[in-house]
Amino acid sequence: MHQRYLRPLTGFSLTSVLVALLMCLVISALPCLAHKFGEFPGVGSKNQWIQSGLQFNKGVKFYQAGKLDEAISAYKLAIGVYPLDATYFFNLGIAYEERGKSGDLSRAVASYEQAAKLAPENWECWNGLAVTLYKQHRYADSKKALLLVLKNNPPTEVRSDTRDSIKQVEEKLRSSSTH
Repeated sequence: MHQRYLRPLTGFSLTSVLVALLMCLVISALPCLAHKFGEFPGVGSKNQWIQSGLQFNKGVKFYQAGKLDEAISAYKLAIGVYPLDATYFFNLGIAYEERGKSGDLSRAVASYEQAAKLAPENWECWNGLAVTLYKQHRYADSKKALLLVLKNNPPTEVRSDTRDSIKQVEEKLRSSSTH
């Protein structure tokens, strides 16, 4: 499988959230066309999103310190306050995947699936899902997710690696059907 392009997202400070909130108030007549990581998704309560961001930031710091159990707990608390941000589920998926306890890959898949449901145009969500499904030997599902990576316009180097990954998955599918 190709190199992973997924990284924990840098947290946002309360100041940056307040500045963003002020900017949103100024341009509130313009609709949000697509959710991007680190930006208010445009649904639900912005106040809840800001409150949840404090827990999310704790999760990022725990993750960066290698404290995966604490990161997972913080991400889950953030999701409990505001369950509409794909970033929270994305980072939760990364933490589960890296922690590697029994059942964590299934929890990572569920987290990436929720992230992809909330931000279907974000290739990173599909890539995280594809990599984790591959680790579970769910090659047909991994291929479907990889095709969605390509559909969502990743950077050129990711596009090339994704095509290579699709070839690897197809080879796994061929070899598993002959055994």
